[in-house]
Amino acid sequence: MAIINARQERFLVNYRHEILSSLFQQHNGDCDFSEDLAQIDCDGVIELFDSARLTLLIAVDKITNQDLIRSLREKADSGVRIYLLLGDEKQNQTVIDSLSGRCLIRTGVNQKGAMIASDHSTSKALGLLVMSQETFAKQGLNSWAVQLDSTQVEDAFRSFCKLFWEDGKNEYLKQNQRNKVTSHPNGNIVTNHSYQQPGALGDSLSLTLSSLQGASRSSYESKSSQYTLLLNSNCPLINAGEGVALTDSSIPSLLFSAYDNWLLPDEVDFELVNWCLKLSNEQHKKLFSGYQQAVKEAAWQYRTSVCLGELNCHQLIRFADQPDLVRKVESFRKIELEPISTQTIDSFLEDNAEELAKSKVECQRDSLAHDIEYSVIIHPPYCPKEAKPDELYRQWELAEVDWKNRLVEIKNHQEKVDQHQANISNNLQKFLRGFLLGQGQSVKKMEQELEALNRWSVTQATPAERLAFKQRLEALFEGAEARSQKTVAAMDEAKQHCVWQEKRKKLEAERDKAASLAEEKKVAINLLDSEKNKRELELSTRFIKSWGDAVKSLTEEKLEKIKLPSDPSIVASRSIQAILSEMDFLAADKWRKSVNEKTFKKHYSNFNRALTDYQLGFQKIERDYRQVNDELDNALRELKNSKSALSEYGERFIYKPSASEGSLERQLGLNATTSIKSQFKWPKDDLPEKGTKLKNDGKHRWLVIEDTDQLEQARKDSKRLNAIICVNNFDI
Repeated sequence: MAIINARQERFLVNYRHEILSSLFQQHNGDCDFSEDLAQIDCDGVIELFDSARLTLLIAVDKITNQDLIRSLREKADSGVRIYLLLGDEKQNQTVIDSLSGRCLIRTGVNQKGAMIASDHSTSKALGLLVMSQETFAKQGLNSWAVQLDSTQVEDAFRSFCKLFWEDGKNEYLKQNQRNKVTSHPNGNIVTNHSYQQPGALGDSLSLTLSSLQGASRSSYESKSSQYTLLLNSNCPLINAGEGVALTDSSIPSLLFSAYDNWLLPDEVDFELVNWCLKLSNEQHKKLFSGYQQAVKEAAWQYRTSVCLGELNCHQLIRFADQPDLVRKVESFRKIELEPISTQTIDSFLEDNAEELAKSKVECQRDSLAHDIEYSVIIHPPYCPKEAKPDELYRQWELAEVDWKNRLVEIKNHQEKVDQHQANISNNLQKFLRGFLLGQGQSVKKMEQELEALNRWSVTQATPAERLAFKQRLEALFEGAEARSQKTVAAMDEAKQHCVWQEKRKKLEAERDKAASLAEEKKVAINLLDSEKNKRELELSTRFIKSWGDAVKSLTEEKLEKIKLPSDPSIVASRSIQAILSEMDFLAADKWRKSVNEKTFKKHYSNFNRALTDYQLGFQKIERDYRQVNDELDNALRELKNSKSALSEYGERFIYKPSASEGSLERQLGLNATTSIKSQFKWPKDDLPEKGTKLKNDGKHRWLVIEDTDQLEQARKDSKRLNAIICVNNFDI
């Protein structure tokens, strides 16, 4: 017998044949441009200031170095004419405070790089382009610089003048007094080239970038397909590939092409002034040769792929996709791996450590070495701490309880049916008398079977007995269920019959009520018919009287103004008053329509009132008749509908069982419980071998063993129970 515990393992992995791709490999030494291009610091700039005898032109974005400001003040006080072209006014406030009134200062021209020219109109003219503004900011900072030849000095002078006179925004002639700039007295200034002017450099470099041969610091998104690129190793964006080298040294910004060649400021902004230089042939030869040598000697050389075994111990490399991270190759390393938990007991006992740790020992960039010794602890599958005894144990414990509970529920169900039958209301008794008499014998047999099943024990029975008694239990339930269903169906039929009778009586009452109302409305309309002529005669009499009164009220003046419609039937010799007095309603209404409505209402209001009263009275007679006639129609329609409803309802009751299965049982409280309805089942599985434990964590079953002697039977039980063989986790 062997107790199953975790084990410690060690193994060695050789990585010499691993291929590393796309990386920069560090070499001894680094590039150096100091022999081909000058570097200048603050002291060097001051020496150049000191060499000036007549004039000093300085173009730079800002000056904050106090030593430079002090030197310029001393030169100005000695009589040298100094012209300063600066950028933002606020950032140059210190130099303006110190030098305004001594030097001619203009601001508002933002620049990259710087230009210094002394005694430009003499045979001793000097010119210098500085590629960074760091020298003008703090003491001890160096910048790349190039001395200009005589032609380039003239070019730089003209560029300076154009910017000074045409692009400057504000001018200082006196101490801290800002003035608007004045134009050059001789008009616009013509330069020898434009690439140093604001926004001009991008277009000037288009041909260069389309045929680029070499570049340092940046390729400015060159359109050329093949060129060498030298970058600082701390460059934020490095597009690694063939022809790219990295340096840890300071390098100038250079562009070489089949078209032309350039020295650019360390920082370029194509929208601003860039104090750059298109190299002369002599400058190109010197700098291009130095550039090619620098690329070969750069500290970091690109390799598309290299075998790890080819790299020496302590070799430093940078991968192309992570050039900011420097990694070291060692000859030998020791690494302790995270513990490995095996998934199966067979894997723990049979698989070797190297195979189990395969996914953890792949070549890693952060731990490069020719050989690595790994140590690891191998754990067997552990039973989760949260795992509890499996439900199977409780299922067997509850099997006996479940059997007894089912019998109790069947008994309770029977008693509920008995009680419900005993409490049937009197109005339903006459419908259920025959059904209740036939229930007695079947109930007695069911009670005897229930008592026999209750005396039987689940745990002491054989499998054959379990099957037989299970069938008897199911038959007993079916009998109880059938009894409750018959009871429910009988009660449902009785209730439906009772409801049918009540509704039949209600429909008959509604029919009788509708017939009575129809007779009432017939009497009412006959009465109106008999009174209609009398009401119309009374209305005509009232009209004649009110019309006659209106005629009598007319003055002679109004009578003369009255115009009656021409009618051959009217004798012309008769008076207007006589004709008006004899008018009935139709003649009077015809006369009113021949007169303007507004005039008639204003001058003959009594006539208008008589006509209106007659019309309203006649309309009232017609409206009363229509109302009673409509009421009669409604009453007759109601009578017809009630007779139709009674006919459709039928003369004889027909029972229709309720459509929803189980709904009647729920309404009457006779539905069986879920445990009775479901088939009785023994637990699906037998328990595992004694001495082992079956547990469950909600996701998996776990079969817990202690030693190797339990393995053979545990494998059978784990397959049968779909469980994972494991050990207890107490010793972790």
